[in-house]
Amino acid sequence: MKMGTGGLLLRRLRAKVSDIPANFSWVYRGKLAASGIPSSRDQVVWLARHGVNSVLTLTEAPLPAEWFKGTNIRVRHLPMKDHEVPPVGALEEAANYIDQEVKSGRTLLVHCLAGKGRTGSALAAYLMKTRGMSAKEASELLRKMRQGSVESRQETSLREYEKSLKGS
Repeated sequence: MKMGTGGLLLRRLRAKVSDIPANFSWVYRGKLAASGIPSSRDQVVWLARHGVNSVLTLTEAPLPAEWFKGTNIRVRHLPMKDHEVPPVGALEEAANYIDQEVKSGRTLLVHCLAGKGRTGSALAAYLMKTRGMSAKEASELLRKMRQGSVESRQETSLREYEKSLKGS
């Protein structure tokens, strides 16, 4: 089911009553987090107050730059289409960026619109690249940590990424 204007409207309404981005959780406490799209400057400020200093945005459109002014949060936009299988190259780029930020000691938030499909796929690619996990192992681990992570059709792309990591 595609998230249309109603879904975005609900997120903006939620932002009026909560400083925490929807579906926020730590993957590795204090190092790597995931969520749905931050829907207000207040939510970005909440992230900064909780140690996040880097954000990887996987939505088609970037977040407003003015939301980040004065927060010391670095932002990287890697657009992936909603409800589509991410290209292997995009998974590789996301995994490399996540790895780079974690290794540099930055605290990174990875997000898409709902914080499930694209976010889960990028995190799975990172686990595959850095922990030597298979697509299945990474997907299963993320689903235990974050319900709804990695949609079924996106597993195809993760299996292709797994092959590319093995050089086949």
